[in-house]
Amino acid sequence: MMAAYRTRVSLVLLVATAATSGSGWAAAPGFLVVDPEPDSVVFSVLEAGAATLSVRILDSDYREVLSTGPVSASEVTWDLNEAALEGVEDGIFLYEVVTRTHRGHFLSRELGRFVAAPQSRDPSRLVGRFRNVTGIPDLTADQIVLLFFDEPGDFTIAGSLGVGTDSPRRAVHLQGPNALFRMDRGRNTSAFLLTRTALGDLSDIWKSYVIGVDAEGPGDGELVVNDLGSATAGAGPRRLTITNNGDVNVDGRLCIANDCRDAWPPRIVFAPQGSSSSSLALVSTDETDVDSLVLDLFADTVDGLYGIGFDLVYPAELLMLESVVEGSFLSDSGSVSTTFLVSDENGRVIVSLTRTGAVKGRSEGSGTLLRIEFSKVDAGGDELVFEHNQAFGESGETRPAIDWWAGSFVNP
Repeated sequence: MMAAYRTRVSLVLLVATAATSGSGWAAAPGFLVVDPEPDSVVFSVLEAGAATLSVRILDSDYREVLSTGPVSASEVTWDLNEAALEGVEDGIFLYEVVTRTHRGHFLSRELGRFVAAPQSRDPSRLVGRFRNVTGIPDLTADQIVLLFFDEPGDFTIAGSLGVGTDSPRRAVHLQGPNALFRMDRGRNTSAFLLTRTALGDLSDIWKSYVIGVDAEGPGDGELVVNDLGSATAGAGPRRLTITNNGDVNVDGRLCIANDCRDAWPPRIVFAPQGSSSSSLALVSTDETDVDSLVLDLFADTVDGLYGIGFDLVYPAELLMLESVVEGSFLSDSGSVSTTFLVSDENGRVIVSLTRTGAVKGRSEGSGTLLRIEFSKVDAGGDELVFEHNQAFGESGETRPAIDWWAGSFVNP
């Protein structure tokens, strides 16, 4: 079912107005005007540099009723009386209009929908009833796009592409509350290829990287960065991998604050037992390394604390106590006198720290009560355990609302 059409070579300057006025509907200002006549539809291109025009029309059953191919014209008129429209029940049509330069390079492409019928066939459907359709059941924008991409080939654009914006500021510019780029691929690596070329010569590749995602199954994958050198295809050496569990693997030296190393030494790992507001908890410090475990007893949002006492049990076959030093929290940075006692009994360090004199307990706040340093004796791991631990207010009353958190460690 193929329809008749006529062409005209001229500069068309139609004023785009509302669809119901019968004076034309601008599909894209400055590019295409779809103009209704009583028995025809005129597709007029206003774009500078357009040498050829292609118009393709499908009915609502996705049957092609017009396909002009590239024609050297600025407008195409679709004659509804000469078109074979007997099988078209609803008068709903889809159109695709493509313009190209005199060299055949792609300029612009417009997709749309409209309702039309020849006046001789349906007198009630006059020019004023010609309209852009916005609510056709089972006819979505995605379906329209798929209809016109059912053949292989390149799709190019001479300018910038704006999605959600008519003023793109980059070659591809996404804008809006859902401005998120998504790329799906069912094989190999789903990736971006980033290539830097020579100045003024885009064919001279200087450096290429691939940033992508590999996967073996649902939830089982990794982010990768591959170095392609000056190539634009192939695997290339892996430079960075981030695995499912968050491990980061680097091929080469790792530099932190210009401190570049081939390998970073392991360190003693401390895992806190827990944390909560109004608590006393052991936390590892930046001074912990491969041979030393340095912990702070940290007060988190405690109020009215006057003193503490506890035993900290540790495995003497793995750790040796080096020192216990008072912090600044209970003494309020030295403004309040304190009494501090420590003893070590081979695997059990006993600590007592309290304010002295007629002063109130420490007002609500957070800070370090003590710093405890162990040295490594042997490789292995175990727990640190609080025993006989109590916190006191200024009247000597216990503070049961304060939680105590110890933890576990692993020596490399």
